[in-house]
Amino acid sequence: MSEQTVSPPPTLPLFPFATPPSSDDEPEVARLRNEEPVAKVRLASGHEAWAISRYADCRMVMSDSRFSRALTARPGAPSLTPAIQSPTMLTSMDPPAHSRIRSLINKAFTYRAIERARPRISEIVDGLLDGMAERDPPVDLVPSLAEPLPRTVICELLGMPPAAERKPLDRFMEYFGPDTESPPEDVMTGAMGFLAQMIEVKRRQPADDLLSALVGAHEGGDRLTQDELLMTTLLLFAAGQDTTRNQLCNSLVTLFRHPDQLQLLRAKPALVPAAIEELLRYTRITQAGLVRIATADVVIAGVTVRAGDAVVPLHYSANRDSAVFDRPDELDIARADVGAHIAFGHGTHFCVGSALARLELQVAMGRLLARFPTLAPAVPLEELTWAPGQVLRTLTALPVTW
Repeated sequence: MSEQTVSPPPTLPLFPFATPPSSDDEPEVARLRNEEPVAKVRLASGHEAWAISRYADCRMVMSDSRFSRALTARPGAPSLTPAIQSPTMLTSMDPPAHSRIRSLINKAFTYRAIERARPRISEIVDGLLDGMAERDPPVDLVPSLAEPLPRTVICELLGMPPAAERKPLDRFMEYFGPDTESPPEDVMTGAMGFLAQMIEVKRRQPADDLLSALVGAHEGGDRLTQDELLMTTLLLFAAGQDTTRNQLCNSLVTLFRHPDQLQLLRAKPALVPAAIEELLRYTRITQAGLVRIATADVVIAGVTVRAGDAVVPLHYSANRDSAVFDRPDELDIARADVGAHIAFGHGTHFCVGSALARLELQVAMGRLLARFPTLAPAVPLEELTWAPGQVLRTLTALPVTW
């Protein structure tokens, strides 16, 4: 694939669009879905790309081997922002390399293993809620629950040391996200050096944790290489925190904006699992999926995408497609068709941590509303602020009262 070095015409809209991060709705994406489901846009990297906005087309792109993630790891490749790129990171691989590593990871990241963590996750949530209850409201839910919950869970699952000993990884977290800005060289070097030491410890003294399982995982005589171990662990550590934190915060804001649904959930706590799925479908956490590069000419919705073109499947838009979901722009925590959502992706790069994220969100939401049945925002919702310039919608604070 030849690199695109000529800037696209300035008339192309810049993507992601300038939709306020406070909004669950994205009018320009809705327009594209209805009028131009395969639309040319301009990325921050200076490349052209095709924005794919309908459900069936997004699923096709995410599962079709003619759309490559590995090509996006090459220098100068199209990206949403200057990004961390590594050919040995799972999200930047195509089969068969991806299949090989994914099969080894799956042995250590099974649904059964995650479900066994339910009592411990409940214990962590209860401890954080105890800390909230000891203070007078308002309390900021971000540092009180949304940040420490997924961080504690993924660190315990991986077998990481206490916070005071993992500062290189916590520094790295300031830069991590889907196609987000690459960290300074010293931050990346520090994180990789720390992980290399951890991997060596697990080789010498394996424990009952995910990192030890990754070090020991094998298929026949095949094992993860050192670089694959480093990048896979780094990805699991970071992705296991950021998305869950933001999904929990933004889901609560969405419920606050829909008091009838919040009241229904309080009255019927058995709806929590279904509510989490509907919130995953409805709430706009990120504007785009992983960029892919076409390796052949492909016709999508009547438009020919040429080999070498970049495509961006829009999960959020797909989850609002009326061809799949009844009343797609309404929040309905009891809806029957919610199981079709693709918030965790689809196909080869379906989120490996989806079971863990679901479990954390279910436990956190259920116990939070049970412990604080009158939970409410402590400031007008229009005064909440989101971190600027990020692909993920990241609340800077969520003060609540009860």
